[in-house]
Amino acid sequence: MLLLALTACIENTLGNQKEDPAVFDSGETPTFPTEDSTVSEPVEECDGEDDDGDGQVDEGFPDVDGDGVADCVDDACEAEVPLPRSETDPDCEGGVGTGVPPANPWSTVIEWQRLGNGVVSTPAVGDLDGDGVPEVVYNDDQGGGRTVVLDGATGTEEWSVGGMDPYSGPSLGDVDGDGQGDVVTSSGSCYGAHVVYAFDASGAEMWRTNIGTACETYANLVDLDGDGEVEVIMNEYVLDGASGAVEFTLDIASSNENWGAPAAADMDQDGDQEIMLGNTLFETDGSVIYTCGWGGTGAFPQPVNADADPEGELLVAGYGGIALCDDDGSELWSRSYSSYGTAVAVADFDNDGVQEYAFAKTSAVTLYEPDGSTRWSTAVTDASGLAGTTSWDVNYDGVPEVVYADEVDILVLDGATGAVVIRDPNHGSWTAAETPAVADVDGDGQGELIYGSNSGYLGITVIGSADGDWPYSRPVYNQYTYFSANVEDDLSIPTYQEAPWIAPANLFRGQPSAIYTAGSGNAKVSITDVCVASCESDGRVDLWVQVWNAGGVEIAEVELVVYGLVSGVETEITRQQVGPLPVGGSIEVPVQATPATMGSGFVARVDEADALRECDEEDNEDTWFDRPCP
Repeated sequence: MLLLALTACIENTLGNQKEDPAVFDSGETPTFPTEDSTVSEPVEECDGEDDDGDGQVDEGFPDVDGDGVADCVDDACEAEVPLPRSETDPDCEGGVGTGVPPANPWSTVIEWQRLGNGVVSTPAVGDLDGDGVPEVVYNDDQGGGRTVVLDGATGTEEWSVGGMDPYSGPSLGDVDGDGQGDVVTSSGSCYGAHVVYAFDASGAEMWRTNIGTACETYANLVDLDGDGEVEVIMNEYVLDGASGAVEFTLDIASSNENWGAPAAADMDQDGDQEIMLGNTLFETDGSVIYTCGWGGTGAFPQPVNADADPEGELLVAGYGGIALCDDDGSELWSRSYSSYGTAVAVADFDNDGVQEYAFAKTSAVTLYEPDGSTRWSTAVTDASGLAGTTSWDVNYDGVPEVVYADEVDILVLDGATGAVVIRDPNHGSWTAAETPAVADVDGDGQGELIYGSNSGYLGITVIGSADGDWPYSRPVYNQYTYFSANVEDDLSIPTYQEAPWIAPANLFRGQPSAIYTAGSGNAKVSITDVCVASCESDGRVDLWVQVWNAGGVEIAEVELVVYGLVSGVETEITRQQVGPLPVGGSIEVPVQATPATMGSGFVARVDEADALRECDEEDNEDTWFDRPCP
């Protein structure tokens, strides 16, 4: 049976072959498909289609944002929208009376007095014990001289120490880094050796150091080299603030005298503080840089900026004349007189963008322009010519007034015109090298004027606004050469002291206007997120820019500009007004660009034209360079 079935199968197969004309009837050799003749499979292209039929679109092509859409067709981006901000800078928050100018700024009232002993020195103000209420510290003539510490709110005495020089004045600062303020003062007289003392907030003596014969000494507290250690400069002696040890002495041979109140500033913008004493400028280590102008008895140096470059010039009011010296030590101009030197308030008194010099001398207070020309001159009475000036913006218009006390009056002069706007004739003094001071002495957020008298009121007097609406002032005026950048509100001494003309208020020896401290807005900007959808030159790039106000006053509007960095050149992408910005509030701004306009990154700026008065003028920019494209 098996054999018969096999034979039938073979016959059937052969029979089918014979009947297939395509193989045998043509007489040609049959052909079969080969590998070379197989149909080609489709190739994937970057076109948004699944060209090869594998279920994937544009696989193998760049997808820079990883959203599954290749760059060549990607026109969507998902930059993350930033959450609104609600934050302010504590240094810009402000206090009572910062936002509205006083109704009658020249109406005054005596807030308190401490009478009975003559005062011919500059008072200092600061919160020594950290209780939120500043102390007022000064030297008077009781018992031949003492240093007195009063509660700034009430005028009651907290402590005092005898044996101090009534013609010298105290300086306040945390000299040993323990977190509390200290008092640096001195004993002696013009005819005997001086001793420098440091007392802590409770009045306990910390150290004392002999410095030789001197007159009318005022210590300058500063961190000279940015090492976190405070130096005390008293005449030609540079002392360690924590121990009182002498670090080095200044060569004053060319200055002729060893008094006149030293100053310190970063004159050459190298990060260290240079020292000024008499008519000599010294390096941080005490080596002489140059000597210029009049020296002699009572030569008072002031760091100023009289030209367009960032380096500082030296203004010296010495015995016999005042001179402005360039940063190379050459004299730019001078004016002679016949008397001692004097402390000079330096500020932009007429709102023209440059500093002027309020110079008091015997019969007049004169406002000198940087080129030595006179803007105005107002008559005063001061036979010795030693009494100096300070400044403050009493009426909150952004322009400081000159504050001065001569032999018979307390005077406040309009900075632009010299007109007398406040006069108190109950003051009297034979005038040494003192100036008034300005600070919020009682912690109520408003500024007061503080001055001493040795006749008339005979003691210390604090004057405030009769209407209670004078503007905000810092609660500190810590030393004779005070200009706000040299001390914090807690009396700590900054590791780096910004030069007076770099600090926003642009002044030396004076209290900054409230608009530069807490009574102003502060626009800031941040590029919060960038999404690059495609690296094609015309591809989609989205970014979010956040603009916010960290200041103490609302900003109506501010200009925002966003640039791309194309071949290293800032190329504008958008320019728009943003606002209003409430205190602590923010606005989130979407911006669209392309890789071509993005270049190597983005720069965002607010208030590029410097049209706003801000608490901080140096925080208006942000950058982004994290570019994912080759």
